[in-house]
Amino acid sequence: MKTAKKLLMTAVVTTFVALSAGTAEAAQLRFTAKGEDSGIENATERNKFFKLNFQEGPDNVYIKKFVFDLSPDANAIFDFTSGSPGGKGFPFEVSQNSDITDADIKKYFLSEDKQKLTVKFVDEAFSVGEILKFGVDTDRIAGGGKVDDGGDFGIADIKFKVTLSNGTKGKGVFEKKDPLKSVAIANITDPQPVPEPATILGLFAVSGLGAFSLKRSRH
Repeated sequence: MKTAKKLLMTAVVTTFVALSAGTAEAAQLRFTAKGEDSGIENATERNKFFKLNFQEGPDNVYIKKFVFDLSPDANAIFDFTSGSPGGKGFPFEVSQNSDITDADIKKYFLSEDKQKLTVKFVDEAFSVGEILKFGVDTDRIAGGGKVDDGGDFGIADIKFKVTLSNGTKGKGVFEKKDPLKSVAIANITDPQPVPEPATILGLFAVSGLGAFSLKRSRH
């Protein structure tokens, strides 16, 4: 009986280690800032300035969270409201021709210092090959005032971070490509998936039931 119990426990541990150490395909995300001003007031244009493209990744992996981080420039802010300090602003808005829609957004929020915008997505909403097109007003990037063009994001080394549904994370920094365009690339090389809590609990449950069965068989 001891040998059978030992074999059962060894199988559970081996499976757990395999789940923890298993690898998945690499993932790549491309974030683009393009235009004359992130805060353009034309309602038909202002939500097309930014594009987050989930270019590559495993088919069963989704973007869980996205953080747009202006903190590399100490003076830069997101301007959600009208009035000072950035004049007439507007919050995070999804474009009408975006693959990701308002229904795919679980929630979004701004940090107290107005330098980090976090967007969380509905489970399995943002998959490989899809693009989130959106707008949000920013001010004072790269020494500017109320007007931030696409090139300013690369000048100021603005960055972003993503968290995938398998628990892996990636980040990218904007590089200026032309006067009105900057691009940031996040590469996640061979991301290691994190076992789901239910999977881990299930393994322990199996080992517990096995031990219980062995105990009963001895009686």
